[in-house]
Amino acid sequence: MRFSCTQENLYRALSLVSKVAARAGNLPILSNIHIKAEVEGIILKATNLEIGITYQVRGKVEEPGEFTIPGKLFTDYIAFLPKERVDITLENQALRVVCGKHHTSMKGLPAADFPVIPAIEEGVNFNVSLPGLLEGLEQVLFAISPTETRPEISGAHLAFEGGKLTIAGTDSYRLAEKTLLVEGDAKKTIKVIVPLRALAELARICAQATEETGTAKLMVSQSQLAVILPSVEFVSRLIEGQYPDYKAIVPTRFGIRAAVAKGEFAGAVKAAGLFSKSGVYDVAVELDGGNGAVKVAALNSQTGEHVSALEGDVQGESAKIAFNWKYLLDGVNALKSEKIVLKATDSSSPTMLTEENGSDYFYIVMPIKE
Repeated sequence: MRFSCTQENLYRALSLVSKVAARAGNLPILSNIHIKAEVEGIILKATNLEIGITYQVRGKVEEPGEFTIPGKLFTDYIAFLPKERVDITLENQALRVVCGKHHTSMKGLPAADFPVIPAIEEGVNFNVSLPGLLEGLEQVLFAISPTETRPEISGAHLAFEGGKLTIAGTDSYRLAEKTLLVEGDAKKTIKVIVPLRALAELARICAQATEETGTAKLMVSQSQLAVILPSVEFVSRLIEGQYPDYKAIVPTRFGIRAAVAKGEFAGAVKAAGLFSKSGVYDVAVELDGGNGAVKVAALNSQTGEHVSALEGDVQGESAKIAFNWKYLLDGVNALKSEKIVLKATDSSSPTMLTEENGSDYFYIVMPIKE
């Protein structure tokens, strides 16, 4: 095997695939990156048997071949090299790397020992905006908390139906849902649960790939999800089980609607959070329909108290609701508009956060019952 490429292109690929190899578990071969040089180009692969990433690197292949090399070592070494051409040769079961005045030889394992990353043979195909997919993942994944007792909510629920992709996630204390338009067979419906860790890796890939393309191709079967971009292919196993019918608990009617500036409200929540009780993280949000005001307060017998009074457009009744301020702030930060809307009923019912003029995303947070 003999090939050459630029240090920038090689490190860009390694920075993605090595993350999967670094968390691969006990099998030594899974900590390695599979390198294959062929006529089509240079292919890097990594897997932990749950997630697989394949990345095609631009370069010149002089002699085809394949080998596996420790992912972290190889990535860290390439990162130190100057931004010049890198020449790589397989000699006596070791990878020889030459870049400018730098010469090294790294030992690895035969490619024959590397597990095959399975491809989806039968499934449903959709195209989705890559920036939209990244935004959707960022707006939902933070609301998911892996749990061994309830594996079905340890991932995000992806529902393809009626020309739309709905991404939802919950940890039973809060819920986030994002809806995206997709191109594909609108008559086909498929619903799957994708592990949080897999989607976190996918978000990293999307963040890098947005520089290259505007569209992602999704292939979904009953056991796998694949996402295909021009240089990267990502595949993940799915979580078996039935996702909770969260739609049944999403409120449709509210007695209070309060619009407030996002920046001011976020600052008030942070300030009140400093005076919340340790371990409870409670802050009180008062929506005053009579005076059209929003107050955020906290009281701690050991540290003191705090109140922020904000201008807001409050319609309907009044209520004072206690929240975990960290959960509340997560939802506020996920919203993109300058003004956000809080919709509530009373101090014991879920509160919904949305963008002022948006309809494709909502965040629901449960109150702290006092």
